[in-house]
Amino acid sequence: MNTQPSLAELAESALLRELMADPTWWRGRIMNVVGFPDVAQYFLEVSCAGLPGEPIGDVDVLVVPDDAPEHSIAIQAKRIKVGSNAFATGEPNLLTKLPKLRQQANLLAEIGFSQTYCYVLVVVDSRQNNNGEFRYDGLDQRLREKLGSLDFLSGLDERVGVMQFEMVQPVDDRPLGAESFSGRCVRVAKQQLQPPEVTEWVLKVKERLASAA
Repeated sequence: MNTQPSLAELAESALLRELMADPTWWRGRIMNVVGFPDVAQYFLEVSCAGLPGEPIGDVDVLVVPDDAPEHSIAIQAKRIKVGSNAFATGEPNLLTKLPKLRQQANLLAEIGFSQTYCYVLVVVDSRQNNNGEFRYDGLDQRLREKLGSLDFLSGLDERVGVMQFEMVQPVDDRPLGAESFSGRCVRVAKQQLQPPEVTEWVLKVKERLASAA
């Protein structure tokens, strides 16, 4: 019987906070992307209020290079949950959220951030499927083929990059404890010239949130 909470049930915002709070392990893994700055500040769930056009919603992760706010990166993230039921049905949860992810990312690219990325976070609780054995198996072949067949680029602005990360809870340890991990770049973002009004917004966000930390 499992005693630890399920990684697949960790809320999306909590998952992002956990990943970004660990600079040497998790943050280093998911931010190790071509074109990302070596030194930057990271701000989570930043309201889009004040951006050109006054869009509704948040930037899930705003990456601000220390000395180059004009090269800021906006990341929109969505998780795909693969819990014990998904192994029985062959259907991961939350696939219906992907169109919204595309819509949000397209908006940020249109606003003009230097780079915009979609992060697809596949969180897998394979403890029951592993029958309590100490092994690191995650997705089975059926689920892997299902996720492999997804077209993340359909309807996505050509400027937007896509990263897919898979995090597995294979044994009864805390979420993001004993785990296996993989990541792949589906497409690198196209850099663009960031408008001055967006850079001004970034500087205001940086000043406000950095002083509140």
